[in-house]
Amino acid sequence: MWLGPQRLYLITGPNNVQEILRASGHLGNEDLTLRALVQLDGMSQKDIQVWKNDRSGRGHKATNDTPEKDRIWGPNHKIIVDHLSSTAASATLMEKFSELMMDVINKRSKEKWETVNLWQFVTTEVVEAAIISVAGRKLLELNPDFTDAMWAFDDTIFALIMGVPKFLYPSGYAKRDRFHEMGDKWHEYASANYDFNGPDVDWEEMWGTRFMRVQYQFLKGRGFDKRSIVGMSLGTVWA
Repeated sequence: MWLGPQRLYLITGPNNVQEILRASGHLGNEDLTLRALVQLDGMSQKDIQVWKNDRSGRGHKATNDTPEKDRIWGPNHKIIVDHLSSTAASATLMEKFSELMMDVINKRSKEKWETVNLWQFVTTEVVEAAIISVAGRKLLELNPDFTDAMWAFDDTIFALIMGVPKFLYPSGYAKRDRFHEMGDKWHEYASANYDFNGPDVDWEEMWGTRFMRVQYQFLKGRGFDKRSIVGMSLGTVWA
């Protein structure tokens, strides 16, 4: 069947699903990832071709004879595992988020009861604590309305990922671009002011977690466009 410009296959029944999974030796989410890199992250065709050209897999070792300098899936996956999803990295995120949430709670009055709009609390104060935990304070300091821009972008995601053309959905692309402009301001400041030769700390104010600056350096070193790098960083913040 077709959903907008995209052709979809609907598989029903556990036996059919199991057969598909059993028969496919290369079933993965690469196509969806590439679509997200283009539609959500705004990656250039030059940079997306780098991902398409790499068929060496996501493992530590290449599954074919692709030179290490041409690999992107594997090295990027390793950065995610080592600096975002590992036990140590997860602990850093959790500790920072807990610290920030305690600051939020301690700002509330201890002398009287207060009614809190739960939805507003979660979508602003909790989300901002999460953003700072991942990407540092400077992102929000440079862009005071970043959270609003992120939620506006969030509303566009389904249409963008399905590939609705820009001329049919200009407002969605405009919201994405506004979101990216804020990320670009952050990257410009952090890359110009952070000492990459200094101590390799787990978390700091300009980049947040080590993951952010390590992935930035990796993608920049591979010659990726500024817009592509910003889009990938903001993809992590949004996710």
